[in-house]
Amino acid sequence: MQSNLVSPVLNVTAPYSTLKFYKAIGVNMEDNKTTTPNESEESFEKKDKSPIPNDDEIIVWAGNSEPVDYNVNKFVPHNPLERPTIHYVKPIIALVVYVLQFVGLALIPYGKWWITMLVLIGYSVIYGSFIAKRTIIWLVHLYQNKASDETRLRCTMEPSCSVYMILSVEKYGVIRGVYKGIRRLFRCGSESGIDYP
Repeated sequence: MQSNLVSPVLNVTAPYSTLKFYKAIGVNMEDNKTTTPNESEESFEKKDKSPIPNDDEIIVWAGNSEPVDYNVNKFVPHNPLERPTIHYVKPIIALVVYVLQFVGLALIPYGKWWITMLVLIGYSVIYGSFIAKRTIIWLVHLYQNKASDETRLRCTMEPSCSVYMILSVEKYGVIRGVYKGIRRLFRCGSESGIDYP
């Protein structure tokens, strides 16, 4: 039958097996003095009291169970502030090509205005589907490069929301990836932890 005693070091209820553990390593729980198992009681008075450890440095073994960590610090995400290099030439070329082709299709006489509109809309959708993923990733890289450290360090989850958006778009495509990335933005701040798409 185990008896529960109050530990003056931990300020928590410690089982008898925990006190045996401290006794085995030479810590006197009654007056917070340190000795070795072979030292006599008289030698206690000749030694200075050992400092009381901090609460966030204590790990207690209770019997045969797993170690219990009494560190209750909040989750701190590991999000390195990477600053990707931004290339402006390719986006400008893609935009110029789109505008020129759009204008060229608009100048072709189709006979009726609604046919012209359908052609232009169809071309925009097809062209946009080819460059949409790269455009979104480029915009996220632009944010990562220009946003301040204070703004980017507000993210409470790992990976950061910007990295999550890139991974989500690459994994699920543009529509579903952007949707999941926006949902992650709304969860950030109220939730914390590791969350990959």
